[in-house]
Amino acid sequence: MYVETLDETYHSINGAIQEALHVFINAGLRFINNPQLKVLEIGFGTGLNAFLTLLEAQKQDIKINYTSIEAYPLKDEIVKHLNYTNELNSSEGEIELFNLLHQVEWESYQKITEQFTLNKIEMKLANYQPEEQFDLIYFDAFG
Repeated sequence: MYVETLDETYHSINGAIQEALHVFINAGLRFINNPQLKVLEIGFGTGLNAFLTLLEAQKQDIKINYTSIEAYPLKDEIVKHLNYTNELNSSEGEIELFNLLHQVEWESYQKITEQFTLNKIEMKLANYQPEEQFDLIYFDAFG
């Protein structure tokens, strides 16, 4: 999707899932060989990067503390129309996990699975002062 006012597109021409897998999972997460990771994401957006990271954490059996900063969280009516779980042929359990990523409280770590803990922070990046160090940063902000 192209945003004329920003002169930017939201995703590559190959689609959001392929872009996220290529940039954040294959070229990022899979290169770090630790059984425990702290990931910082700039731009929670649709939750796709968090969801793919959660799935990868389960696949690799690694523990991930995932912090995501988002200045403009999506409204529920937009989230319920996202079709990532259909495109990924997700199981019922995975669909529930995707929904849970959006439903958990903001501003505190929430245990999603045994391998994945999420802390969503609602603020602009310019105002963020990290209190911890991270092993990997996903910079998925735009505009």
